[in-house]
Formats: sequence, structure tokens, C-alpha cells
Amino acid sequence: MYIPGSRPRLRHRRQLLTVLLVVVTSLIILSLGTTQVALGAKVKLTWLSTMWKINDQFHRDMVAEFNAMQDEIEVELETIASNSQQAEAVLLRVAAGTPPDIVDFHPNYFYNIAKEGILLNLSPVLAQDPDFNLNDFYKPVLDSLTVDGKLYGISQRISYYNLYYNADFFSAAGLPFPAVNWFDPNWTWETYRQAAGKLSRDTNGDGVFDVVGSVFGTATGQIVSWLAQGGARLFDDNYTELTLDTPAGINTLRYLSDLITSGVSRTGSWNDFVAGKAAMLHETPAVAQLIRDANFSYAWDVAAFPQGPAGPATALQPVPHAIVASSNHLEEAVVFFKYFFSREMSMRQSAAGITVQPRRSVVTSSSFRTQLGVKNADAILQALDVAVPIPSHNRNFVAINSAITSMLGKVFKGEVAPHLAVEGIKSQVAALLAEGK
Repeated sequence: MYIPGSRPRLRHRRQLLTVLLVVVTSLIILSLGTTQVALGAKVKLTWLSTMWKINDQFHRDMVAEFNAMQDEIEVELETIASNSQQAEAVLLRVAAGTPPDIVDFHPNYFYNIAKEGILLNLSPVLAQDPDFNLNDFYKPVLDSLTVDGKLYGISQRISYYNLYYNADFFSAAGLPFPAVNWFDPNWTWETYRQAAGKLSRDTNGDGVFDVVGSVFGTATGQIVSWLAQGGARLFDDNYTELTLDTPAGINTLRYLSDLITSGVSRTGSWNDFVAGKAAMLHETPAVAQLIRDANFSYAWDVAAFPQGPAGPATALQPVPHAIVASSNHLEEAVVFFKYFFSREMSMRQSAAGITVQPRRSVVTSSSFRTQLGVKNADAILQALDVAVPIPSHNRNFVAINSAITSMLGKVFKGEVAPHLAVEGIKSQVAALLAEGK
């Protein structure tokens, strides 16, 4: 209302200043971040995952629970089924300036991405938090995710190999069950070979075994297990050359080739075991759940691998999860990361069948033995004492792995002698190792 004697120009000026202040404040709010368009909005984190496939529903429920329990962070689980395509997507998005915040990988792709400087060094973030307790994680697992002295990932679970066996087949053949103790001196490569022969059966008389003593894969992890038992390694310490041409390496390849060419073993998967086509299977602890879900009609359990000339061994591989260093929301990503890898969440993941967890306190708990659902739980637990990391710390490991797998296929078919097969790829692998340092 106008009052005689007042100064209308000053009044109008004040109104104009008020309007301008509102406009400027709004612009400032809009400029604070691309995802926080208004005060009180949640920070959005993108988790680009390829390893969610092990218990899909648990991962989605866990994310939904986290989003509902607080009002500051919203996690979106984005999935890509192909391991290689997911790793490529991470590289492309980081290069484009639109990085995901949290990622996981098939272990074959971890080292390359870590060496690119894409991942956050977790050492100072986690080591200083006593509640998180980094010391609770198995050291070989942390070592496998450490590059140039920096910890770039935490493993959701540990992947290593045990022996599964069909107890009904062993009983029918009059054979003792495979050893539970990895250091049992009576369970050796030779007794394994003999057992495989007695367990193999030609059911239709065509001269070919329809049921074989064992099946195992040619994945690097399985081959590294055999090599370690035989006293051999894939590479030298400095990753400069393929070392399968040592006497121990050639003897190991010859042993495996003899198993397959004689017909008592074959390369295959857990499906052969579940179908009753193999008496023994080399696979990870996670496969126990798959066997149970398949309603396997035979009595079965887990055991130790046979000891080779160098003693007992199995290959260990992590399932890496990491934070992208160029994330726009590092603080919030760390909050979710600590939640996901907390001891409480590790216990829940173990109960959901996501095994084996990397925390010692979880693996040694009484509930873990129950969750495994096998009589010979000690065979799974003791494997951690003889596990050796898969040597994947080279940027060209995927290509090298492909060359080795192709070479092994020829050896196992009896097409090429082991020493000639190794010689045929040695220079190729050396070049890839040098390029991938």
C-alpha cells in the first residue's frame, strides 16, 4: 500500500533485489552437482556389475535395503552379462567422462584396469577404519588385488578348486573315498589315476567309456592347480617368459594328457558330474549349491585334490570389486563399499550361498560349516592353506590365457607332444608379457 511521503523507488529497488537473490540462489543450487538438482535429493551411485549373476536376487535385495535404510545415497545396480563387454564398458565410460562409481570384474580383467589408473587405492581408505578390520581378510586374497603396493579391490568371494566325488560310484567300485585332508600321503596323482581307471565304465560295449573317472576344465585356475602340485609355474617371477617347458611343467602336462588320451578322464564341466557321467569333478565351492539345486540323485561330497610330486595345492582367484577413482561421489561410494563388505553383510552373503567369503571370521564360524551343506567341510576350509594365486598380473593376461588354452587343447587330444606344444607358443607369450607389463 502507498503511504504519502514514502519513497516508492527505494521500495521497488528492494523488491527487485529480492527477486534477483532468489534467482541467483536457484542457479547456485543447480550448479552444485548434476545429480543433486534440489536440496535434499539423494546422491545417485551407479554400480556396473558383471558378477551379480551369483545370486541375482540377493544383490538386488541388498541394494534395495541399503537405499531404504538411509536418505542420502541411492545405488543403481546396472548389469552386463558378458565379462569382457562389462570390462570394456568401464574403460569406455571412464574415457568419456561418465564413469560408474562402483565396479566388479571377472578376475582376468582386473589387473589391466588397475594398471590403467582407473581404480581408487583403497589402502588408506580401509586400513585406518578399525570397524572395517582389513586384517580379517585372508592375506593371499588381498595380495592378489594389490598392484604396485596399492590395494585396488576387495573380493566378494574367493574362487578356488576342490574335488567333488560321487560316493555311490566309489562304493560300487569298492574304492575308498578320496582324502579329506590335503596332506594325506596316500592320496596322490598315482592313486587318483588308478581310481579314475577303476571308476570308468563302458556301459554299451562300444569300446568308449560312457562314465569316466573324472572331468576337469582347461580354465587357467584348474591348470595352475595341477602345475603347483607338480612343482611348475606358468611364468617366472618377473613375468618375462612362459615356464611350462621346465621338467616339472612337461611332466605335469604329460600326466594330464595321459589321463585324457587313455579315456579315464575328460575335459568337461559340473554338468557331466550331475548327469552321472563322471565320478570325480574339479570345481569351486560355489558349485556345491548348483549340485544341490540340480537334485543330484547320487550321494556325493567334497575332498582334497591328490598330491603331486610337489605336494598339495589349489589355485586361488578373487572376485574383485572396486571404486572408480574418477567417480564424482567418492565419499558416498566408500560408504556403500564399507556396507557391502562389512562382516555382517559377509555373513549374510555366506548364508545366501555366495561362498567362500574372504573374511576369516566368517569362514571359521560354526554357521559357515552348516551353510556349506557338505559332510567334509574341512576339505573346503583346509584348501585355503595350500592355495596359490593365479598369476594374472599382466595387461595381456586374457590373450595369454587364450594362447595357453588353445595349446592345451592340442596336447590333451594327443595331437602334439607337450614339449613341442609349449615351444610353439613360448615366443608369442614372451612378446605378450613384454607388451603387457
